[in-house]
Amino acid sequence: MKSFVKYLLKVFLVLGAISAYIAFDIHQNKQQARFVCDFDGLDRKRIEKLAWQDIDLSDETNAFCNDPQARKFGEALFFDKRLSASGEMSCATCHPPQQNWARHQPQLERDVPSLWNTAHNRWYFWDGRADNLWSQAAGPLENSAEQAGSRTQFTRLICQDEQYRKTYEILFGPLPDTSDKKRFP
Repeated sequence: MKSFVKYLLKVFLVLGAISAYIAFDIHQNKQQARFVCDFDGLDRKRIEKLAWQDIDLSDETNAFCNDPQARKFGEALFFDKRLSASGEMSCATCHPPQQNWARHQPQLERDVPSLWNTAHNRWYFWDGRADNLWSQAAGPLENSAEQAGSRTQFTRLICQDEQYRKTYEILFGPLPDTSDKKRFP
């Protein structure tokens, strides 16, 4: 059971790498949000002075945050609809890149927060109930109003998908045996 707990921790570290990947990608490509109103040149210069300089994306709670292969793995998981119970929703469904990583979700109590610069947040969710990216990722994945998945489902997906399994084992080591239906219902 201890090895399964370690496995779950690694899965959540990878999911945290998803968010780190997005923040890194935005920074590297110098993408800018589309503004609702136009700013003149002076306004833009003032706004640019507020931007972070030389961003350090390291995260002491996530040993894999700066690993390019973990980022690629996280990106694949971010866009994979199989992480939802219905098989119709990915993380990108609610955080579409073309909509600045956020969107209005009428079925939820609150709108989906943007993923812009989340690598620098100290607290996550509107109420601050998570204190790091990798722990935040479990919320939407398991929430019945959102992706409604389960940890066993995620484990099976990674075990059964040949590319995911290979990548996971290169990054984190061997996956657990999930054939025991009592242990992994």
